[in-house]
Amino acid sequence: ERTVEDHRDMIESFLMERTSDLEFITDTMGFEQMNQPEILSVIFGNLKKRSPAFIDLGLFDSQGVHVNYAGKYPLKGKHYQDEVWFKEVVKNGTYISDIFLGYRNYPHFVIAVRKGTGDNTWVLRATIDTQYFDRLVARVRIGRTGESYILNTKGMSQTNRRSNDIRVMENDPELKGFPPPREGIQTFIKSDSKKNTYLYAIAGLKSKEWLLVVRQQKE
Repeated sequence: ERTVEDHRDMIESFLMERTSDLEFITDTMGFEQMNQPEILSVIFGNLKKRSPAFIDLGLFDSQGVHVNYAGKYPLKGKHYQDEVWFKEVVKNGTYISDIFLGYRNYPHFVIAVRKGTGDNTWVLRATIDTQYFDRLVARVRIGRTGESYILNTKGMSQTNRRSNDIRVMENDPELKGFPPPREGIQTFIKSDSKKNTYLYAIAGLKSKEWLLVVRQQKE
């Protein structure tokens, strides 16, 4: 329980800090200023100094058009108005996505913040390095068999496993055998399909949209 609680707090702090990085930028700079390529590149460079987890940065207008971009992918000019992440950030003000493939056809997740309303709405979005996040989540080491990983509410893995039995974006069939979610930390003992028995501790992440799992073989 103590291990999963400390690990949950560390991951939540990481996500909150990266969101705050973007909010600080949108609170201090305007759309027109950031729509200059050289300005956005400087901002992105400063973000990378704050955290190596950032791998690109994009600016979007009210119609979801990617109007400016700093990074290595050819994403400028693409339209995102029908994407889940864009609809969610416009509605809620901030949004952290699940892992998805997107235009780059590579597993990643994004953090986005919105400024303005109506036709004056604009969005700043950063992509988080999946491998960096994997290392952060997998930092728990409990003996030979201990590991930690994240699932979404549908059981899709958001990180790779130390045991390598399920990779990122693969479904974990064991989720349906977990106890019903509730507040706080839950612990239980469960066997997998290979008849290995594990001790589990689980806790909700990202407003209960993710589930942090720490497990170790019972023996």
